[in-house]
Order: sequence, then structure tokens, then C-alpha cells
Amino acid sequence: MLTKLKMTNIKLLVFMLTIIFFGAMFIIAYTGNWSYFSFLKYVPGGDKTGHVVSLYILAYSFSWFSSFSYFKIKGKKIYYGVISVAIFITIEEFLQLLSPYRTFDLLDLCCNYLGVMLAFISIKFNKKLNSKRL
Repeated sequence: MLTKLKMTNIKLLVFMLTIIFFGAMFIIAYTGNWSYFSFLKYVPGGDKTGHVVSLYILAYSFSWFSSFSYFKIKGKKIYYGVISVAIFITIEEFLQLLSPYRTFDLLDLCCNYLGVMLAFISIKFNKKLNSKRL
């Protein structure tokens, strides 16, 4: 069984790796080095699938890092990790209007939101399963 200290170290390591990975993705995207993303032409849905999957991973991971902490609005749980990623990607997508290497794409933003919503649904589903086991 993992001790609390070991779990904290694992979370910290995964958090750092996630930040490094997504930071590298943003640097690559904002400097115009698209060759790193050429594999997406072989993925069904291409970069849109990449948006959904990567934002799902990011939102779920950030929620996990924050121990699935939440606040309530009208009795509904809003997870800090999910809402912070949603705010971040909205700002990031609109910042693309200022970059010579990027273009604003409303469909990208919708795919980002889909990934975040899938993470939210997964968290809710996992919480229900865990509460039934107890």
C-alpha cells in the first residue's frame, strides 16, 4: 500500500511531467515547429482528436493533483482542476489571434471543451463508483 508521503511524491512527479509535456507542446506550437505533430495525420479526426484527448488528460490530471477538491454553485460540484483548465484553454485559444504561427479555430475550442467535459463526467462517474464500494 502506498503511504501518504509516497503518493504525494508520485503526484508531484506526475504534475511536473505534465507541466513539462504540455509546456513543450505549447512552445512547439507557438514557434511553428509543426513537424512534431505530423503523426496526427494518421489519427482519425487528426488534430481535433488530439485536442479532445490532451484536454481530457490535462483536466483529469489537474483535478487529481488538487485531490479532486471542488466548490459548489447552486449545489453542483465544480472541480478546481476542471474549471482552471477550461479557463486556461479559453484564454490560450484567444491568444492565438496574436500569434503569427497560430490561428484561432472555434472548432479547436469546442474540441477542447469536449475533452474537459469528458474529464468532468469521468470524475463524477468515478466518484459514484467509489462511493458505492464503501
